[in-house]
Amino acid sequence: MTSEDLSLTAIRAEKDTLRKKDIRNVEIFIVILGVINILFVIFVILNGKPLDWLIMLMLSILTFAPAFIANAGMTIAGTLRRTSHPIDFGKNFFDGERIFGDGKTVEGFIGGVIIGIAISPFLLFLHFLAQSVAYFETRISLFGGPLYYVAMKLITFDEFTRVLAVYPLTIIWVHVPRIILLSIGTPVGDLVGSFIKRRFKVPRGAQFPVLDQIDFICISILFTLPLFLMPWYFLPWYYYVLILIFTPLIALFANFVAYKLGKKSVPW
Repeated sequence: MTSEDLSLTAIRAEKDTLRKKDIRNVEIFIVILGVINILFVIFVILNGKPLDWLIMLMLSILTFAPAFIANAGMTIAGTLRRTSHPIDFGKNFFDGERIFGDGKTVEGFIGGVIIGIAISPFLLFLHFLAQSVAYFETRISLFGGPLYYVAMKLITFDEFTRVLAVYPLTIIWVHVPRIILLSIGTPVGDLVGSFIKRRFKVPRGAQFPVLDQIDFICISILFTLPLFLMPWYFLPWYYYVLILIFTPLIALFANFVAYKLGKKSVPW
């Protein structure tokens, strides 16, 4: 065996070791996130009732659905064209590393926003149903933010029927802004995550635990926070906690399963 063959063998062995280490880290991270989610479910049940967690999960997912749709839309849009244009135009930052890298393209950014805005309105009916269930349950549950809880206690069924009558108006001044802000915030969050990874000299495709899974949802929340803090759309703090701990668990678990099935080259 030549020295070149020995070098190639050593490189392969090192890559296999790194791959096993990365896989082990992903498995540990999934377990940690799973335990955190279980503890949160127990916390919810102890302070309310079992149905509270399901309601919160349903409402959280539907509220932030445009972010998830836009996130998937970026990948789809980025692969539709054979040629793509890096959003940083191939430029380097002050540290000599790329600003974002070749993986972040103009096509992916714009396509993610368009897909998020175009598809999300079809979920408005489901979102309305989730809000209706949350309304009735929150009135008798220990859960609910201060303003939201007091408001729900004061609203009678007759007043709720009047809310139904003006719901089409809320689509214009509440849900349209929510969809647009979340759809724009998602690719911006993806760029922020990529920018941070480049500063830490993390190569494209390499794992960066936590950041890889929640960069888009964190920035999306920041984009929509002024809207969610309004009295007519007050979203209690635990909805943010739920979506922040649930999102990385589902993302990692889905990627890990895809890796085990041979559909992905890496488990993240």
